[in-house]
Amino acid sequence: MHLPHTLLRRLSALLSALNRKPGLAILSHVYFTPVGSHTVLQASDLDLEFHWPLPTAHFNTLPKPASCPIGWFLKIAKSVRKDGHLELRLTDDGRTLCAYPSTGPSARSPEPSFPIADMPAFSTGGFTRGGWLSHDTLKHITAAKDFISTDETRYVLQGSLITTTGHCVATDGRRLIHRATPGTLLPEDIILSAKYFAPLLEISDGELTENGTGRFWDGQGGGTRLAVYFPAEHTDKMLVRSGTCLITTKMITGYYPNWRQVVPTGFNAMADLDVTALETLRTAFSRSPARGDTLVTLHLDPDGILRADITASTQGKGTIELLPERRFPAGKHVIAMTQRHFSLSFNAHFFLTALDATGTRLRFVGDRDPILTGDPLTGEAVLMPMRNNVPDPEAVQA
Repeated sequence: MHLPHTLLRRLSALLSALNRKPGLAILSHVYFTPVGSHTVLQASDLDLEFHWPLPTAHFNTLPKPASCPIGWFLKIAKSVRKDGHLELRLTDDGRTLCAYPSTGPSARSPEPSFPIADMPAFSTGGFTRGGWLSHDTLKHITAAKDFISTDETRYVLQGSLITTTGHCVATDGRRLIHRATPGTLLPEDIILSAKYFAPLLEISDGELTENGTGRFWDGQGGGTRLAVYFPAEHTDKMLVRSGTCLITTKMITGYYPNWRQVVPTGFNAMADLDVTALETLRTAFSRSPARGDTLVTLHLDPDGILRADITASTQGKGTIELLPERRFPAGKHVIAMTQRHFSLSFNAHFFLTALDATGTRLRFVGDRDPILTGDPLTGEAVLMPMRNNVPDPEAVQA
């Protein structure tokens, strides 16, 4: 069986998202099953399952069902270059798969094939409500992955909320980002686990051509997108279809925080951060000896200039100034402030991540309020300020 690089990349993305359970060996294999004019690729960890029939006329076939360990397959697949392919063959006794990558040494599976009959049956029954999940939406939530909580005690925040009203949201409780969802149309709000972003993004990037090396637009409007289906009654399962590939994923269930209450509805000043200043801040942050304790402080001055400095706090050394010139000009105010000038400090990593995701426009409310980055129509981030113990030079002089 010949697997071209594009197919390998997508198959690897699906397999990498599986939680391989050491105590259930049957769930640690990927299966290749010839059925009529197709070969079905299948794997499952009970939370994520896929069933992918490929026409044997274009991808060839194996003479009988076979399987191999997922970890071994991923290691071999990653050795294949973009212009290469992977060939799978059975040993003479028909029990063990051998891999022959076009750009690497051949290898034999460390375990014999398991019978596909022992695998949980893949079912599409009961999924009666349909919708669309666009490639652009999946790109947005993937780009916002840094905003998603990794705290296991905050289970609901370990994914992105995708709403029926055209928004996708991610937060870890300290910062929040929301983006528009062009091309997405869902019958209900869902919370998609972060571990499924990468495989669904890869699968959504157009259908495979017959030789498995290209892609084409699905013709449904709004760019490439996945068809999604839900049961009649709300459950934690979603069925996804891309061409002949069928996937079921387990979604996160629970009450997602009311994110609209976190987003300020007004602002008192707006500024565009200069791109050169942003790169200066980024370079200074990369040299910080304590990135977790590095702050960016923004100063809104009465002269209409946005100024910035970046500092790091290290044990035994106090505060270190990471820029040669404190409070260098960082941008111009777009509109006049409606209150006196003030300073705000932010975790430097959070600040730079927000700008990378939404753009360099900043909106300020007050000296103790969160700031907004980006644009409300296309996407914005909300950042809470941190307490700044570094005295303002002007205040010291006064």
